[in-house]
Amino acid sequence: MVNQKIKKAEKEIKKIIFRFLNPKEYQIFIFGSRATRKAKKFSDYDIGIFGKKPVSFETLGLIDEAFENSDLPYIINVVDFS
Repeated sequence: MVNQKIKKAEKEIKKIIFRFLNPKEYQIFIFGSRATRKAKKFSDYDIGIFGKKPVSFETLGLIDEAFENSDLPYIINVVDFS
């Protein structure tokens, strides 16, 4: 079962990413230890992005900066699979 803290964090991750990307053009997904539910308490989040066109380096930088400035207690790694 996913606890409320994790649900809240995942909702915030989605909110931050879609501040910079159109959700009609891109999908996001969790991969790595969080996806397999084998994560430790402070494991990072690996977030994949998939769309018809690659995300620009500028946009990826803005997303990374938004995560650094957020209150999320996790490291967020974003990978573009487009």
